[in-house]
Amino acid sequence: MPTNELKKKTIGRLNRISGQINGIKQMIENDRDCADIILQVAAIRAAVTQLGVVMVESHMEECVRQTIKSGNSKALAHALNKVMKRMLK
Repeated sequence: MPTNELKKKTIGRLNRISGQINGIKQMIENDRDCADIILQVAAIRAAVTQLGVVMVESHMEECVRQTIKSGNSKALAHALNKVMKRMLK
Protein backbone atom coordinates (compact mmCIF):
# COMPACT_ATOMS: atom_id res chain seq x y z
CA MET A 1 0.00 0.00 0.00
CA PRO A 2 1.46 3.37 -0.95
CA THR A 3 2.31 5.91 1.71
CA ASN A 4 0.09 8.95 2.15
CA GLU A 5 2.63 11.12 0.33
CA LEU A 6 2.86 8.69 -2.58
CA LYS A 7 -0.91 8.38 -2.65
CA LYS A 8 -1.27 12.17 -2.83
CA LYS A 9 1.31 12.43 -5.66
CA THR A 10 -0.30 9.53 -7.51
CA ILE A 11 -3.74 11.10 -7.31
CA GLY A 12 -2.22 14.34 -8.61
CA ARG A 13 -0.72 12.47 -11.56
CA LEU A 14 -4.04 10.80 -12.28
CA ASN A 15 -5.83 14.15 -12.16
CA ARG A 16 -3.35 15.56 -14.70
CA ILE A 17 -3.79 12.52 -16.95
CA SER A 18 -7.57 12.89 -16.68
CA GLY A 19 -7.22 16.55 -17.66
CA GLN A 20 -5.10 15.57 -20.66
CA ILE A 21 -7.73 13.06 -21.76
CA ASN A 22 -10.45 15.69 -21.46
CA GLY A 23 -8.24 18.03 -23.45
CA ILE A 24 -7.99 15.50 -26.27
CA LYS A 25 -11.75 15.10 -26.25
CA GLN A 26 -12.14 18.87 -26.66
CA MET A 27 -9.50 18.90 -29.40
CA ILE A 28 -11.48 16.30 -31.33
CA GLU A 29 -14.75 18.15 -30.77
CA ASN A 30 -13.09 21.33 -32.07
CA ASP A 31 -11.67 19.56 -35.14
CA ARG A 32 -8.06 20.20 -34.16
CA ASP A 33 -5.22 18.95 -36.29
CA CYS A 34 -4.53 15.21 -36.00
CA ALA A 35 -0.82 15.81 -35.40
CA ASP A 36 -1.63 17.90 -32.32
CA ILE A 37 -3.94 15.17 -31.02
CA ILE A 38 -1.33 12.47 -31.63
CA LEU A 39 1.20 14.52 -29.69
CA GLN A 40 -1.19 14.68 -26.73
CA VAL A 41 -1.87 10.93 -26.94
CA ALA A 42 1.89 10.34 -26.75
CA ALA A 43 2.10 12.62 -23.72
CA ILE A 44 -0.66 10.66 -21.99
CA ARG A 45 1.01 7.36 -22.76
CA ALA A 46 4.27 8.65 -21.28
CA ALA A 47 2.45 9.91 -18.19
CA VAL A 48 0.72 6.55 -17.65
CA THR A 49 4.01 4.71 -18.14
CA GLN A 50 5.69 6.94 -15.58
CA LEU A 51 2.84 6.32 -13.16
CA GLY A 52 3.44 2.59 -13.57
CA VAL A 53 7.14 3.06 -12.88
CA VAL A 54 6.39 4.97 -9.69
CA MET A 55 4.01 2.23 -8.55
CA VAL A 56 6.58 -0.50 -9.26
CA GLU A 57 9.17 1.47 -7.28
CA SER A 58 6.73 1.71 -4.40
CA HIS A 59 6.03 -1.99 -4.61
CA MET A 60 9.75 -2.75 -4.61
CA GLU A 61 10.39 -0.51 -1.63
CA GLU A 62 7.53 -1.82 0.49
CA CYS A 63 6.17 -5.21 -0.48
CA VAL A 64 9.35 -6.76 -1.82
CA ARG A 65 11.36 -5.49 1.14
CA GLN A 66 8.94 -7.26 3.49
CA THR A 67 9.26 -10.47 1.48
CA ILE A 68 13.06 -10.26 1.63
CA LYS A 69 12.90 -9.85 5.40
CA SER A 70 10.79 -12.98 5.63
CA GLY A 71 13.54 -14.93 3.86
CA ASN A 72 11.11 -16.56 1.44
CA SER A 73 12.97 -16.46 -1.87
CA LYS A 74 10.22 -18.29 -3.76
CA ALA A 75 7.67 -15.72 -2.64
CA LEU A 76 10.06 -12.94 -3.69
CA ALA A 77 10.54 -14.42 -7.15
CA HIS A 78 6.79 -14.85 -7.49
CA ALA A 79 6.09 -11.25 -6.42
CA LEU A 80 8.65 -9.84 -8.86
CA ASN A 81 7.46 -12.00 -11.74
CA LYS A 82 3.85 -11.04 -11.11
CA VAL A 83 4.61 -7.32 -11.18
CA MET A 84 6.83 -7.51 -14.24
CA LYS A 85 4.30 -9.57 -16.22
CA ARG A 86 1.62 -7.02 -15.48
CA MET A 87 3.84 -4.08 -16.41
CA LEU A 88 5.01 -5.61 -19.68
CA LYS A 89 1.61 -6.62 -21.06
